[in-house]
Amino acid sequence: MVGFLGKTLVESGPLGNRHWMQKNILAASTLALVLSSSAHAHLRIGTYAGTDARTGAECTVEIRAVRFENNQRHPINERVEVVENGTRTWTLRHPTVITTADSSVGASSETLEAAVGISGGAEAFVVEMSHEQGKEGPTAFHSIHHDYRDAARTTHLACTGLAFREAR
Repeated sequence: MVGFLGKTLVESGPLGNRHWMQKNILAASTLALVLSSSAHAHLRIGTYAGTDARTGAECTVEIRAVRFENNQRHPINERVEVVENGTRTWTLRHPTVITTADSSVGASSETLEAAVGISGGAEAFVVEMSHEQGKEGPTAFHSIHHDYRDAARTTHLACTGLAFREAR
């Protein structure tokens, strides 16, 4: 009989098989934990500051907490509580990516986002992420108030050049 990773389960007797299976389950669990931890090590709790692309004024986003729905460390379940410019709190998540043709479900690691419908439009907050070695973390954020009734009242704050400023 062939088991996990093609190992013949009867080749070394019942005690050897149990030891082999325990080692492989431990190795697989360790690998999953390492991959999961590294996938979520991109945010530091504290304040990131940047520059308003339109006015040149300072803008900030404070990362208050990172948690996972259902206690499952998976990008789809990641929730990040942030405060925009010291005033508005958002709970962000990675956008879900569902490909029906491939029967695959995942999450985009490029952004964290939230959106809410409001009377006459919608508001959104998007944080752009970098995964470049040594530069992991938020690089920019966008705060959008979309007024579909009156385009002149639509606003978009683009805060670029985010850098970690202080721990909370």
